[in-house]
Amino acid sequence: MSDISLEYAILKSKSSQDIDVCTEILLDSYLGTYFTSEQAHSLLKSAASQSQLTIALSFNDPKKVPVAFYVADPKGCFSVFPYLHLLAVKSSLRGQGLGTLLIKHFEKESLEAKGYPDRPKVFLLVTPHNPRALALYENLGYTREATFTDMFGEGDTEYLMMKDLGYKQHRSE
Repeated sequence: MSDISLEYAILKSKSSQDIDVCTEILLDSYLGTYFTSEQAHSLLKSAASQSQLTIALSFNDPKKVPVAFYVADPKGCFSVFPYLHLLAVKSSLRGQGLGTLLIKHFEKESLEAKGYPDRPKVFLLVTPHNPRALALYENLGYTREATFTDMFGEGDTEYLMMKDLGYKQHRSE
């Protein structure tokens, strides 16, 4: 089995072309049911302007078009902890480890962030209506900490999931 991390570059993006492609990826995912095209594009544009959009590019693609992305706010949960707001993978590449690669990148960035807290926890929301995503997060060590009913609309249940990343190697002063 090959190391998927050798096949993709993961980097921050503010490119309007990347935002357009990420909008298409988002709308073609389960998360696309939550947003209109305009809402998705606006959200991704805002995230990119705040350096919160991280994309994956295939080294084998000469055009270097995003194939997956995530949006994370470093202090998005309780104004202290990193929050994974969105994660989406191009439909033709799902199930190949890209989601795992991006989550591990998010966790690594969270551990490397300077300052408080010394023992970071990371958070995300996931709906039980997306069993593949739920299974992925649970397999990566995320636990259900709370359940919200009617979170974004009637009948929309969301789980708040958390993972304790342990102590940072270099604790803040």
